[in-house]
Amino acid sequence: MGRLLIQHNANSTITHLQNSMIVGRDRSLKTTRINDTRVPSFWLEIRYINHEWCWRVLNGEHTRGMGKMLKNGWRKLSGVIRLGQHISVELIDARPPQNLYYDAILNEAHPLEDLPELQINECGLFLEGHDEALLDDMTVFVESLNRTVDICINQPVISTQDSILSFNPHCFLSCNLSMLTIHLSDASQEILYQGEGARLLYAYMLAKLDGEGWMNSMDAFEQWKELGGNPDSEVTRIKWERNKLCNRLFEQGVMNVSNIFEKKRVGRQWLHRISLPRTQLEIKS
Repeated sequence: MGRLLIQHNANSTITHLQNSMIVGRDRSLKTTRINDTRVPSFWLEIRYINHEWCWRVLNGEHTRGMGKMLKNGWRKLSGVIRLGQHISVELIDARPPQNLYYDAILNEAHPLEDLPELQINECGLFLEGHDEALLDDMTVFVESLNRTVDICINQPVISTQDSILSFNPHCFLSCNLSMLTIHLSDASQEILYQGEGARLLYAYMLAKLDGEGWMNSMDAFEQWKELGGNPDSEVTRIKWERNKLCNRLFEQGVMNVSNIFEKKRVGRQWLHRISLPRTQLEIKS
């Protein structure tokens, strides 16, 4: 995703870019604020227009920068934009903007997909524990961070796509640990997924084949590490991998991905397990 390098005297910071952002001194600007009286309150506007990053000066007559001239005072963002000798901004990642969350405690913006609670399905973007879809900028409480963050939605929440397979009680699920692959099929359709999520799914499938299958996050974490998961990870990795797996399967055309796992609450803990019966599960080591 788009990233901007901001240099102020001897300090350098990198921030993720939204579709449209202002750089300046005003306190409202969060990650693009430059606290220096030489910088106008609202100095530059940076915007993603027609698949490229562009910029224009709002205030600051001594601003110098390069870039092809466009309409309405806009220029293509290329090279370094300077205000004097000690203040500059530079685009260091020209990829399109993505959805972000802003953490006011750290004054940092991060990709929304980094949140373990993020879920994607045919109805849009959701955070686990919230019924409201993330359709616009909003403030929500995030359990994994134990605080509220600002959600910044830059792109359409979901794109219309043709379903390759709709997860249902009659699907067959096969997981190969050595290849880190998942094969999901029904009577007439199938998909193949490869990635780290297969290791976690293997752990849940083992539990289902050996018993009732219910595991809390710590049990799943320990099993995942025994299967080769990164021992330096934290237990929150389990929720992140579980939701990421469902999100990736949805991106491959699987509908109703939230039905792959079922959950229940026991005391203060949530337990999860594979929803399919043992007869429709196969594991290969």
